[in-house]
Amino acid sequence: MDSSKEKHRAKDFLPVAESRLTPLFKQYLSIKREHPDAILLYRLGDFYEMFGPDAETASDILGIVLTARQVGNGHKVPMCGVPHHSLMRYVKRLVEAGQKVALCDQLEEPTPGKKLVRRDVTRIITAGTLVEDEFLSEDSGVFLLALAEHRKRIGFCLLESAGGRVGFTELKLGKDDARLVTEIERVRPQEVLIDEALLKLPALATFFSDHPLLAKHTFKKEISESDAAFFVQKFLGSEFLASFGLAKRPAAQMAIFQLVKYLKEVFRVEAPKLFFQQISLDERLIIDERAQCHLELFQLSDTTGTGAADLARGLLGILDHARTPMGRRRLRERLAAPFRQVETIVQYQEAVAELVEDEVLRSALAEALSSIPDIERSLNRVLYDRSRPQDAVKLGQAVAAFPHLKRILAQVQSPLLSENFGGAMPLEEELGSFLASALAPEPPARAEDGGVIRDGFNEELDRLRALVSDGEGWFKRLQERERERTGIRSLRVKHTSAFGWFIEVTKANLHLVPEDYRRRQTLVSCERFVTEELAQHEAELAEAQEKALSLEQELYTQVLSRIKEHADALHTAAEFIAETDYLLALAETARAERWVRPRVDDSGVIEIKGGVHPLVQRAVGRQRFVANDAYLDGSNVQINVITGPNMGGKSTYLCMIALIVILAQMGGFVPAENARIGCIDRIFTRMGVTDAMVTGKSTFMVEMVETAEILNMATERSLVILDEIGRGTSTYDGISIARAVVEYLHDGKRAHPKTLFATHYFELTEMAEIMARIRNLKVEVRNVDGELVFLYKVLPGFVDESYGVEVARLAGLPPEVVERARAILAELEEVKRESLSRSRRIMQLGLFGERKS
Repeated sequence: MDSSKEKHRAKDFLPVAESRLTPLFKQYLSIKREHPDAILLYRLGDFYEMFGPDAETASDILGIVLTARQVGNGHKVPMCGVPHHSLMRYVKRLVEAGQKVALCDQLEEPTPGKKLVRRDVTRIITAGTLVEDEFLSEDSGVFLLALAEHRKRIGFCLLESAGGRVGFTELKLGKDDARLVTEIERVRPQEVLIDEALLKLPALATFFSDHPLLAKHTFKKEISESDAAFFVQKFLGSEFLASFGLAKRPAAQMAIFQLVKYLKEVFRVEAPKLFFQQISLDERLIIDERAQCHLELFQLSDTTGTGAADLARGLLGILDHARTPMGRRRLRERLAAPFRQVETIVQYQEAVAELVEDEVLRSALAEALSSIPDIERSLNRVLYDRSRPQDAVKLGQAVAAFPHLKRILAQVQSPLLSENFGGAMPLEEELGSFLASALAPEPPARAEDGGVIRDGFNEELDRLRALVSDGEGWFKRLQERERERTGIRSLRVKHTSAFGWFIEVTKANLHLVPEDYRRRQTLVSCERFVTEELAQHEAELAEAQEKALSLEQELYTQVLSRIKEHADALHTAAEFIAETDYLLALAETARAERWVRPRVDDSGVIEIKGGVHPLVQRAVGRQRFVANDAYLDGSNVQINVITGPNMGGKSTYLCMIALIVILAQMGGFVPAENARIGCIDRIFTRMGVTDAMVTGKSTFMVEMVETAEILNMATERSLVILDEIGRGTSTYDGISIARAVVEYLHDGKRAHPKTLFATHYFELTEMAEIMARIRNLKVEVRNVDGELVFLYKVLPGFVDESYGVEVARLAGLPPEVVERARAILAELEEVKRESLSRSRRIMQLGLFGERKS
């Protein structure tokens, strides 16, 4: 969705000259003109109202009744509204439908004689700037991406909105275009701010064409290089940009400028607090969106009959032993982008190993972490002035837990835990005691309702509260005194919202009413009076209530200011806790699943003994799963060509190897008897049958586009998984393309990535005889008395039958269809034998030269 197409223009629906509009609607229009691309929710009493095209759009999305409102001179415009107490539920649905929403609130209380209260937009809610809990998933983030171009460089600036974390880097224009698109697809931002110059890049133009629903806002370059640097220096509060990794990165600085400018507009804050970190795309294993899907990292492609709820979340469901929301999000981030540096991986392995071996330590950490709430998101809402009292209370609870957690971490031997985490964790004892004394343990949902500040924190507030709390008791005592004084036993002191406090006397007792009673209201059966004493106390009570609320708001603001002063320390603590919880989750998984620590190095070798696919093993049971070995390297066994029947386990084998590599490079243990993993830089996958109806691409075209990307981008350190290349076209076309692809991967001058190639084209097994670094593997299957028996064991060799007809019989095709298929197959196999010798001669003709001698 492109915001440059300004929708919802106010002038499009005006039914009458603006001079004849009501004052309220004139106010609405003046605010709406400032936000033409957003649905404006205009606070009117207890409702947020929408008018004109906004109302029509919202009515369709929300399924609410469309009415009309008079706006002047007898004319009406479409209108719909939502109750203020359930606002966020409706806003969430609008944002999920791709809309930008502007909240227009009343900035003052209505007063007698004032016809129109001041209103203005207090918050703009977009898909990439969500911080409220109603919009968020506990274990995943919300991302806003800013892209700017300068001096043939692309500034890449990614904000995790709910946590305030900003990662930035620069890429080379032209050279890194494909890499940029891959990274965008991997992080899946909900919203993109993009320099209009970048939309001319073919790679980005294609990406946005393929993702038409992604919220996109374009901007023109509006600031010079020196001005951008000055802005970033002022924003960071430091002249030394090198301290932040921003020196000599003007494109990144311009992206940060656009990001901050947008956040100021959206959150209506002067200086949003952000936490910056330079990122290096070369330090992460690249697993693009397609590979994440094929490998089922976050979601099973088919959850039918899996039996276990955690399996629906893919590999993440098995790994998720995290105790905190921050740990869960860190686990998801690392699963999507594991490490690539051996030294870093080994450090994490050592920490995980210590936790695996020390059950007491593991248990103590789990218990301590379980009591820590979501520091990152609560802090971020405080910094954006979007918090609720419960956020401050949660931060107080977290700070109170820090000393105990630090004592536990001080016992560990791993440098990653003891030095980086336990030794550096800020111990904010002053802040913790302050928050504990200042905040009520169970505050109301809204600070405006009172009751946020704890009793005993402020003497004046305690005095005012005592006056208010004793108010009802005073009126009861007054009632008893007046009954005694007047002799009217039925006399009552009562209260209504319209008339306040009064004395009520029945008609039969009016002759006993004293002279100092002043009549306030006459009803059919009684009359209501006030006295000087009652009126004075009521005024004092109202004043005390007002003062108490005002003082409490002042004190609560001071509490939030104190939290903001410690924002950097709290954010650092949140980072430490996320990392600790991440390590604990890996250790808990390794212990529960009986996984082993792999050897990780830069050798380029992938060697697995007794490996299993963790998801399939969980689904079928540990005893039923058949473990397999695997070996790949760059010099002797570069490509494995795997043959076998459908349902035999080829795809499971391919994915098993990739998942073990991912788990190893996350710094964790792996499901195998032992494993050696030479670090890889990227996992490419071409699996499954898909088409792209939105972009008009057929199944075969999608397959070829994905294959082309692999051939053009794979490096010596990549792992390539190809599952049945060429099956989307005719047999001979498919064989030819599959053969040429394997030859290119083996003999091409660009790179020779480690490759797993599963196929039903048995003609391709001939390549192992004439190409030096190809090895044939087969998935073992037996035909016992006409019954197909799957052994799921991967062994050297090849299978020269696909058993497709037998699999079709197992699937339940009618017997007559199966028999006819067998007859046709026999005829075709006769033709195949006649052409086999000719095809073998053709296969001997290499395209790229290298052959076995």
